[in-house]
Amino acid sequence: DAATHRSESALRKRIQETESMAIGLGEQINLVEEKLEVAMAQLRRTKDHLKAYEAPVAVARTQLNWRKSMMPGAESIQDPVTVGLHKTLKSHAGDIESLRERKSSLEGTIRDLEATKARLTRNLHDKTKARDIDRALSSHTHARGAWMA
Repeated sequence: DAATHRSESALRKRIQETESMAIGLGEQINLVEEKLEVAMAQLRRTKDHLKAYEAPVAVARTQLNWRKSMMPGAESIQDPVTVGLHKTLKSHAGDIESLRERKSSLEGTIRDLEATKARLTRNLHDKTKARDIDRALSSHTHARGAWMA
């Protein structure tokens, strides 16, 4: 009958639309995963650069503290070594701060991408479940229609 045919046709169309949306969600998940990989690689490099800057700064601070503890009283004259250590600390301070900000930004980006991936994965799961239900209904309706004919 015509109503059954329209109903089955609408169900097939909905199954196709759901499958199309699931494919689109799968593609979006792949893009997010690629962006996550890039962001994680950038974070690893940023952490490596940060360590590379922090190591000489830690040594310079230790040397300054050691030199201060070895010098008698307050001196108004600075020796070339102390001046060099201060320059090292000053020159690296801005770079370290910039790298820390970059690290923090990348960590935020990674959290956002992971949340987006989780949301898309839930949506994909829901679409797949809806498609499976529609397919089961379609096969049940088709079998019932064949039985009644």
